[in-house]
Amino acid sequence: MVVVVAALLMIVLGQMVVAQRQLQLGHLNSALTAEASKHTQTILKVAALETPSRIASEASSLALVQPKKVLQLPMVPLDSPLSAIRIVGEPVSGGGQ
Repeated sequence: MVVVVAALLMIVLGQMVVAQRQLQLGHLNSALTAEASKHTQTILKVAALETPSRIASEASSLALVQPKKVLQLPMVPLDSPLSAIRIVGEPVSGGGQ
């Protein structure tokens, strides 16, 4: 009789633990859904901010203009060392003598 009561008590306690964990999972799932919604809203805001028409409008309000000429810089390999700098000219005398 005592063994049956102890077994039932253990089953009830186990069910309580399972119910508590389910409640915690429900709260975590709600929090995850809310954060996913915030993330989606942030992505939409960024997409709206990076549209070319908005950037052009913002640039013109800041008095920025298109350059008359664009100079393309030559490609420099990053995996080879640069040659030593050669200084041409006479040294300048020390400060204020």
